[in-house]
Amino acid sequence: MLPMRALGRLSPRQMEECADALLASLGLGEHATKRPDQLSGGQRQRVAVARALSNEPPLILADEPTGSLDSKSSEQVFEILRDLSPAAARPSSP
Repeated sequence: MLPMRALGRLSPRQMEECADALLASLGLGEHATKRPDQLSGGQRQRVAVARALSNEPPLILADEPTGSLDSKSSEQVFEILRDLSPAAARPSSP
């Protein structure tokens, strides 16, 4: 929650809700209270993705965002990134 705290746009309760929602969307909801040393490498990678998304940046530079993830987790990350893309919100041209 540090990136959200640094930006200062959300209340502590809103930060918690946002963090929980991001972690759940990446399949990490049940790991929200664990310390980093209690997570696998792939889980840590997904936490990094959640942290990058936490302040709703206008641009995300993702250098191998799924490099250490299994295929299911990789697909989850790509699905979230696709959903965030403005192109995904626009109807396709004929």
